[in-house]
Amino acid sequence: MAGRAAKAAQDISQLTEDSGKNVNLGAQTVERANETLNDIISEVEKTVEQIARVTEAAKKQAGTIDEISGVSAQIDTRMQDLSRPFLDAAE
Repeated sequence: MAGRAAKAAQDISQLTEDSGKNVNLGAQTVERANETLNDIISEVEKTVEQIARVTEAAKKQAGTIDEISGVSAQIDTRMQDLSRPFLDAAE
């Protein structure tokens, strides 16, 4: 009986040691997962910043295009006004 008790104590000791190793491995896995998630968050934040810059640039370009369209319309109107006397004289 003492032999079985010693064997059981040894088995329990081994199970406790194995459990401790598994807990340490699990903790390391969680730590790596946390680091990976932090890296992902950092990259997402960088992407959001880049998208904001692109959006701002697109707004500026849209404003510039509107200005160019307005100037082009003014030029067209002015050219029509300037050419009207010549067209009237040609008729």
